[in-house]
Amino acid sequence: MLTGRVIRSDGSGPFAGAQVMVLGSNQTAVTNDSGQFTLRGLAAGSRTLEVRALGWEPVTMSVDLAQREPRQVTVPLEVKTAVLRAVVVTATLNAGLQRVGFDTRKHMGIGRFLGPDDIAKRNPFEFVDIMAGMPGLVRRPGPYGEDYLAATRGMGSCVRYVVDGVPYQEVTPGDINTLVQADDIGAVEVYQPSESPAQYAYSPPVMSAGSPTFGRMGRAGTPRPGTMGTNGGAGGGTGCMKVIIWTKGRLGV
Repeated sequence: MLTGRVIRSDGSGPFAGAQVMVLGSNQTAVTNDSGQFTLRGLAAGSRTLEVRALGWEPVTMSVDLAQREPRQVTVPLEVKTAVLRAVVVTATLNAGLQRVGFDTRKHMGIGRFLGPDDIAKRNPFEFVDIMAGMPGLVRRPGPYGEDYLAATRGMGSCVRYVVDGVPYQEVTPGDINTLVQADDIGAVEVYQPSESPAQYAYSPPVMSAGSPTFGRMGRAGTPRPGTMGTNGGAGGGTGCMKVIIWTKGRLGV
């Protein structure tokens, strides 16, 4: 069990109505008038707590959970220092989507596409939340507390990722949720095994946890040579679903 209190960083008192969750779990809570919350039925071990509220900077922090005793934390929230006007963000995202070929592929009528508006409507905490209800994919609980995506059919139910044009191979199921934060994702493309666009159907070396990683806003490092995924690598995988993720950083926001 995890209990805690969310407060305003300026010292003006508790924060009511903040959303609280442990990433990789299905447990969520909303703080009461005293800023307090309780999350039960969590898996023991090192977990990531995330607290959000509209107009306030989201907070993530590591918590170590034990079965024998509850953990208690205090989380301060800070007001966002700057907010981009929606019209500016929308125009920039649209230009970015055209630049990476998202709109062109969408008009071809092959695959399924989630744009910025689609993602915002889902109000996701993590990447797998964005993919809820996507045909061909199913959400499953991972061995280390992170939910992951699997294909509903095909070779090994495999899913292959491309992040900002760079293939990515999950080391443990669900680590895509750590690689790309939900707030950083601008658009997603999903393809059946036979539909993958030609430029993403090859099987190049992939980026994995042992190579320079993607940072916040999706800036990628250089893929490590020779780290090929199963079933044709993260960029290929002839029997695998293909999920292409575009971060806001790559789209220019």
